Amino acid sequence: MRSSSSTVAAERHATRSGSAPARAPGRVQTAITALLLLIWGALMAVGIVSLARPAWLERLGRHGVDAEARAYLMYGDSLLRQSNYPLAVAQHERGLQIKPNSAALLTNLGVAYLHLGDLGRAEEVLRRAAAQDARPRLHSTVFMNLALIAERQQKPLEAIEHCRRALPDALEPEKVYRKLGTLYASVGRYAEAREALQQALRLQLDVTHPYRKMLARTADDEKADPELVRELERRLAAGVSSDDLGHYDLDFLRVVLARDPEVAQTHALLGTVCAQLGDRDAALRHTEAALRIWPQNREAQQNRERLRLATASP
Repeated sequence: MRSSSSTVAAERHATRSGSAPARAPGRVQTAITALLLLIWGALMAVGIVSLARPAWLERLGRHGVDAEARAYLMYGDSLLRQSNYPLAVAQHERGLQIKPNSAALLTNLGVAYLHLGDLGRAEEVLRRAAAQDARPRLHSTVFMNLALIAERQQKPLEAIEHCRRALPDALEPEKVYRKLGTLYASVGRYAEAREALQQALRLQLDVTHPYRKMLARTADDEKADPELVRELERRLAAGVSSDDLGHYDLDFLRVVLARDPEVAQTHALLGTVCAQLGDRDAALRHTEAALRIWPQNREAQQNRERLRLATASP
């Protein structure tokens, strides 16, 4: 009897001391464990992929960076058009913190500094833009603005060189030619000035030129579809003729272009240059053309007065 009582007491003591078999885990505990293992596995996979840096991951990262930088570029560009230059500077600088070598952001930042009159910083930023790999028309914009800076710094020969580099891919070559004409005239190279201004006038009166500019602007749009860009570039390379504008009233377009005040200003500049070359007939012809379009054009008025005095003198 003692032996049996001792055995029962020992069993009870073992049960109280926790030596009984453990219970099987419940369903909730199993599910939580499985979920934690899945999360751990996913984190490990992300870590391995990050260390391996596959091409698709890098492309995804670049896409995000490009999208964010483009947002700053577009907002800053809008501010430039509104002449809000200080805020445009802030937006483009934020964009450059994300994408430091963006030629488009650097170009717009340089233009904003130029409008603010900070020629030193504008030149520094634009030269950085010129060193980047970018579309030819964007580089043309860079060199044109460098020409404006050099002109303000009283460096006409340097400005001429920048204009010449801007010409081949200029979005608005008529403006580059006219600036080149004024720069040539400022250093006494009147024959070259007349040639450049005549080229500007020819483009200003060309009915196909606005259409070419429209195609080029669309091709340069940051959001343009790559296939569309290729097609536009192909059409630009092939050339645009008046036959491509058959559905427009070209006679009306010619009349509108001929009355543009910008055309009047080019005529006035040609009048001044032709007078310097001693070609009074051409000088008078361009001066009168300028005044027909824009009677208040100051340069043309002065040209006419000088020509009148020169004709009246013995």
